[in-house]
Amino acid sequence: MTIDESLKTLLMRDQWEHFAHSECEQVARDLDRLLPASFHFCKVERCVLGDQQHQVAFFEWEGSPEGYHHAFFAFLPGGEVTLGYDREQPFVPTQEQSKSWSEETEAMFSLSLETFLDQVMTPLRQVSIQPLLLEVLATPLAPPPIFDEALGASGGWKRTMTPISFEEVLVRISKEGFRFPTSDEWEYACAAGSRALFRWGNATPGYAPPLLGKKRKVIGWDLHLRQNAWGLFIARNPAHWEFCMEKGIMRGGDGGQTLHAGAGTFAAWLTLASAFSQIWNQQIIFDAYLRRAFPLV
Repeated sequence: MTIDESLKTLLMRDQWEHFAHSECEQVARDLDRLLPASFHFCKVERCVLGDQQHQVAFFEWEGSPEGYHHAFFAFLPGGEVTLGYDREQPFVPTQEQSKSWSEETEAMFSLSLETFLDQVMTPLRQVSIQPLLLEVLATPLAPPPIFDEALGASGGWKRTMTPISFEEVLVRISKEGFRFPTSDEWEYACAAGSRALFRWGNATPGYAPPLLGKKRKVIGWDLHLRQNAWGLFIARNPAHWEFCMEKGIMRGGDGGQTLHAGAGTFAAWLTLASAFSQIWNQQIIFDAYLRRAFPLV
């Protein structure tokens, strides 16, 4: 796909953010004419979360085999952006967050909050992002659990542990023109411009993220489940970590390790921070989510 310099200029954030709604639609339609036939432009919508809001162009991808759901992609404009955790201006926890850390995490692992953040957050940096389309919703690469009536007196859920290979998944999606987002692209997409710990700000409830699903949702708290300011459903559950182009770097969680270790409520929330990054050096992984990226330049 070839994009001329005049259109590429319009796909950069310093231009895109100043367009009127109708101008965004026109640029998105111009882009649509250059995209593969499997993509088509849907709409431009203003997305808001925390202190950020953006006009987002959404595209539908119809390349899936017949009978499979179609995927939606959000357009992310390019530009020079600030990413990472600023260690010169460290995060100051609320009283509740501080209590959770001292009583649940530090007491068990003898690890200060400052040390933990220094270990798991990416460094403060300036990066150049090229415009891209990014899948709105990451999907699991492992098969879902199956209800087996033979398990126990009243049946039960059975999970098949299926090994997942980074290389095999990348080869498969590359055939369709996709790749994984880079670690920088993923963080840019997640934060959506926010310099807070999380895309919605610094607030967290006194419950672990998985307990805030449909059945146990705390009234008034669903910020981690909402679309962010780029229109993405992202970093919603610590167990749902995602591949990046840099092999071994996982984003969007830690595979549920912090939760399973009983490391504490606030510690679990920190795995959803925009700058949180986890290293996985094993050849095979058993649980991972896929979010496809389609580069535009």
